[in-house]
Amino acid sequence: MKIDTSLQSRCVSARFARATISRLAVVGLLTGALVPVQGALAEQLSQSLDITPGRAISAAETRVLSREAAHVVRQIAKARSAINEADVGAAKAALSTARTSLVSLQNDMPTATVRDHIWAAEQHLGYDSTQKVQADLVPVFSDLEDIRGVVAVDVAKKHLQQAVTKLKAGDKEGARKEFQQASDSLVYTQMELPVSITLEQVDNAYSALDTGDLGRANAALVAAEDGLLYISTVATAPIGKARTSLWQATKDYTAKDYAATKRDLAAAGKWLDKVGASTDKTTREEAAKLKADTAAMNGKIAKGTAETGADLSGLWARTKALSDREAERTSAAWDRTWTKSAAKLSLIDAKLHLAYAQTAAFVSGTSAEVGAQLDKAAADLTTAAKQAGAQSNKKLADSIAALKASIASLKADASDTSASAKAHYDKVMSDLRQAIRDM
Repeated sequence: MKIDTSLQSRCVSARFARATISRLAVVGLLTGALVPVQGALAEQLSQSLDITPGRAISAAETRVLSREAAHVVRQIAKARSAINEADVGAAKAALSTARTSLVSLQNDMPTATVRDHIWAAEQHLGYDSTQKVQADLVPVFSDLEDIRGVVAVDVAKKHLQQAVTKLKAGDKEGARKEFQQASDSLVYTQMELPVSITLEQVDNAYSALDTGDLGRANAALVAAEDGLLYISTVATAPIGKARTSLWQATKDYTAKDYAATKRDLAAAGKWLDKVGASTDKTTREEAAKLKADTAAMNGKIAKGTAETGADLSGLWARTKALSDREAERTSAAWDRTWTKSAAKLSLIDAKLHLAYAQTAAFVSGTSAEVGAQLDKAAADLTTAAKQAGAQSNKKLADSIAALKASIASLKADASDTSASAKAHYDKVMSDLRQAIRDM
């Protein structure tokens, strides 16, 4: 199948997709209530949500995604049936139709235009001056501001600003890496990552059919189907609903609609009650704390102070961190090829406490809370190091040792809220995410 490079630019890059097998549960954001999820996996998935900041899928978007994804599922089923009958032509026809639906979804994503502009700038590095490439970025920054309301864009902006710095220094290769990371950060969202990974699996299956490798084609489609089963569980998860309600509370509070803010908090509290029924001890305990803090906010809303606004933002950030943990734990459990679950789960817990520490430092909290959360993160890393050592994984052990040193450095000045401290937290969080992905 001939693939337009402009469409390729909207897919997860090959280096990024290789790490996504362990995130197949997150891919489940594509479908509606297509099939029931049974047993322990259903319990795990019922607590999961997306890994990335940004708004949750709306009801209207869920309906669109469900309709399109159901069509993709039918076409994949047709393709697998045709493969079983060794009818390569019929299988390719079904996959072409599936691909059309996936590309249609991808083209409607709010970040599609931005990533096309980034892709174009990256291509221009090969034959244009660095000054010309810098000019290419002007509309990109404008586009990012246009979609700020629906997509988290700060990471992308940071990479693009670093790209500009490297272009001014004549470092084209450095700028190229920043472009790629900016694009990847925009792909890794609740809607786009699943679409991109599934599209890549469909393309992999088509390529396998081209070479007559029916087994590989079928395996790629099994992977696509695995992900296409779970949107109803993930998109409607209680932790996700709580997160959405608290995000809306921050917006209503900013708009001084205090009655709406209280309704949002009440809704968040109900969803957190459901989260509290989880079988996971940490999830239950953290949900209980969030519920108590949410309830305590009601008496502060009418004051209309900046401090209350910061507390609301802190509640949302903590809920987001917990939802991230649930998604990552779900994806870790789902990866059938992964054998280092204990160490990875410990790293995921460390990431939760690092996120809590960062929230306490820069949004709402005290230096004592920062220190306490960093201690917990360090303890989780120590546990992970022991588990990694038992597995004779030197690379992972070295990575964890470096992370522990960084955590100790952050704790040494827990009251530091400078821009350089914020950058330090961001760097440690990025390194921790990478360690989780690399497993």
